[in-house]
Amino acid sequence: MASENRSGSKMMKHGVFVPLFCIGITIAGCGKVEKYQGISLSDSRLAEFRDLLLVDRPSLGIPALPSSANISVERSNGTSYDVMLHIYSRHEQRTIAFRQKNGILKWIHEQVTVEGPRTHDTVDGTLQEQIVLTYETKSPDRIVISYSGPDTTLNAKTELQQDDVQPLIDDWLKRP
Repeated sequence: MASENRSGSKMMKHGVFVPLFCIGITIAGCGKVEKYQGISLSDSRLAEFRDLLLVDRPSLGIPALPSSANISVERSNGTSYDVMLHIYSRHEQRTIAFRQKNGILKWIHEQVTVEGPRTHDTVDGTLQEQIVLTYETKSPDRIVISYSGPDTTLNAKTELQQDDVQPLIDDWLKRP
């Protein structure tokens, strides 16, 4: 049965559906999120993620880790990863996934988004150009590279290679 509030909209008589729905979403959600502002990736608060410091990123085609960043730690509830780091630094964002193996968090996935200086118009509005690099350990020796922006040469290529984007990435990450 519904009653009307002062604005004339319909409300449930007992009003329990919305609170129960919110509690259910919270329990089923991604879990606790921890946030750290402007810290080094070797900070002791990130010690359980020490595996991220052992990855030879340049050999995989991924830019080196920033010296410091804003970091969010997302603890998963049984998805394809156990923990995801969200790393934000100047002109780049990263997501780094870990899977628990023998009580240790192991690096299994990294996606790096590097923003360029130009913008481009899309159906979603004006966006910053960007290069996205994705590497997963389940398909080693393969990095997936995508570009979105006004560069017609890069847009014309069906499969981007490291040599196509590395000079841009280097320039973009040096910008103030």
